[in-house]
Amino acid sequence: MASVIEHRANYCGPVAEEYEARRASQPQWQAEHAAVRELLAPLRGTAGTVLDIPVGTGRFLPIYQEFGLTPLGMDVSRDMLRIAGDRGFPVFPGDILSIPIVGERHFSAAVCVRLLNWLHADEVAQALSELARVTAGPIIAGIRLLRPGAAPPRRKIIVHSQDVFDVALAAAGLKVARAIEVNANDSTVYSIHELRHVD
Repeated sequence: MASVIEHRANYCGPVAEEYEARRASQPQWQAEHAAVRELLAPLRGTAGTVLDIPVGTGRFLPIYQEFGLTPLGMDVSRDMLRIAGDRGFPVFPGDILSIPIVGERHFSAAVCVRLLNWLHADEVAQALSELARVTAGPIIAGIRLLRPGAAPPRRKIIVHSQDVFDVALAAAGLKVARAIEVNANDSTVYSIHELRHVD
């Protein structure tokens, strides 16, 4: 399977241009938006900062604006960065496996949706560790997990076990504070999680 960099870099040209239009009417897209909004609501009026990675088209910008948050979007796809930037989103090239931010816990919050299931188990741990390093408050992260005892489905994405997620959380020093289920089937559950530092 291609690395996350190779995968995201493929979101260029027409694929990037049509990305949101092809998905925005889907129930999962709308449920993700509602979950991110609900989990970020406690930050309303705090004038906090939020890292959105991968920012994609900048779909969550209206939420950040509504809550008075200052966002920074990162992505490895130059075309996605351009589209988000044209929307008014401050953007910067960045890879979640090595976030180009020096300061520890620089951001008030972070949002990572539609990425973790493209990463291998060790990369999930690395990504969460990087998010924990640069984020002081909640990390809003979407991930689809296998139900206990279920066989991995045949999909393009990697559906991780709960054990893989738990190991990644422990490595990053994070815990699940809350989770909102987006959709589910007989073998998997996709949720948007609010992650917090253990300390």
